[in-house]
Amino acid sequence: MSVDHPTFDVEHHMTVRLRSGRPCIDFVHTGADYSMDFEAFTTAADVELWLPAIVGIRTPLIARAGDVPKVIALRTAIRACVVAVVDGKPPSAAAVVAVNTAASQPTIVPRLIIGGVSATEPASVTQVLSALARDAIDLLSSPYAERIRECASEHCGLFFVDTSRPNQRRWCSMELCGNRAKVRDFRDRKRGE
Repeated sequence: MSVDHPTFDVEHHMTVRLRSGRPCIDFVHTGADYSMDFEAFTTAADVELWLPAIVGIRTPLIARAGDVPKVIALRTAIRACVVAVVDGKPPSAAAVVAVNTAASQPTIVPRLIIGGVSATEPASVTQVLSALARDAIDLLSSPYAERIRECASEHCGLFFVDTSRPNQRRWCSMELCGNRAKVRDFRDRKRGE
């Protein structure tokens, strides 16, 4: 499936890819090189569509073409840190510097409005990237860093944080990859009989 396929449903694809439970991990899942069948960030409009969905804000985001390389660079750095942690290695100095630099920028500021509903002022790309970098720092410096896993499905490759009590989760989603694996195992057993 490619991005310009007439039946491509970006809303569905966003739902499928944004299911790790952590914005920084969902952010990692947005690249063609990172288990996705297309690059999510090719234009400023893509940045305006994907970043608010990843971070979970309902505020206007104005992006420029020059923001696309910044978005991809931070995603690459966060992914390098996540992969290093999953592999039991320290992240590269360059990746750590990139994440820390993004996190040092001003972030999204929540505001309370009349009626008790939380809202935010219009956000900049820099603020959203700062929020993603801070989420990565929070995750990678917490005990949950040891619970970051790659989905056991050979056709997936998404990362997730195992928050289950027994710490034995294998799939990014039981409904998708887990169910497919169980169906495949069942069929294999039936063939064997």
